[in-house]
Amino acid sequence: MGADMRRFRMIWAGCFIVVAAVFLAVNVVQRIWGQDGGPSISVPKETFTVSIEDGEDVLLQDVTAQDGRDGDVTSSVLVESISNFYNGLREVTYAAFDSDGNVTKATRSIQYSDYTAPRFTLSHSLRYQTGEEIDLDELVQATDCLDGDITSKIKVSTDSSLSTRTAGVYQVTFSVTNSAGDSASLTTELEVYDPDYNDADINLSTYLVYCQEGDDEPDYRSYVTSVVAGSVRYTFSEGAASATGSDGSTLRRAALRVRGTADMDTAGVYQIYLTYQGEDYQGTTLLLVVVE
Repeated sequence: MGADMRRFRMIWAGCFIVVAAVFLAVNVVQRIWGQDGGPSISVPKETFTVSIEDGEDVLLQDVTAQDGRDGDVTSSVLVESISNFYNGLREVTYAAFDSDGNVTKATRSIQYSDYTAPRFTLSHSLRYQTGEEIDLDELVQATDCLDGDITSKIKVSTDSSLSTRTAGVYQVTFSVTNSAGDSASLTTELEVYDPDYNDADINLSTYLVYCQEGDDEPDYRSYVTSVVAGSVRYTFSEGAASATGSDGSTLRRAALRVRGTADMDTAGVYQIYLTYQGEDYQGTTLLLVVVE
């Protein structure tokens, strides 16, 4: 009985050694022939600076792949995905393939040299007469350097008390997020006023201006395109100091009053009021200045 048991143990030990040897040999062969998970991708460690206009060919720059069996498989490398922004950076995920269908992935951080966050535009001043219809969804648009027009993604929130029946100043916030997860928001005031005079319209080329900290303060009057006072319209040509009205009278840009100022050294949203004062008509419009 003892001899049989020893013989059994020797056979079992021998089988174990054979199996272990076969496993080790297969593992070594797989590593040698590149079948242990796919090619090896070489990606530079430093953050790569690119333009938003750059395509996949630029993102693949200096990225190579080697496979134990197939050799150089750099031509198989592709950009699988680009992550959302995190701390101003995005992460590119690369994938490489060998002839056995094995896939290997690697990542690389990128930053844009010319990226700007989504920006809003306004097609109307944020001043309304009492009783005037307010459609904020039609008022605001948004564009993005990556996605183009993202107006459909804008979310608008206002004071619950906002009503055109009651004069007052109300808070409004516009927010939007692009496909890379970067969000922009604009919080400012909307005014509902009760005019006690014949109202004149002051039309601007834009009702929202973006500036950078340290820029010179804009010439706010330069954004005025026309003034309509009753039946008389003054249309300003770009850069013109004055405009001739439809009745032959003249209106100088300098005659428009400016109230408010933007601190060009401090980021924020600033309200600039431009006012026309005539004999029979008066009007005020609102220009927003965003200092980034």
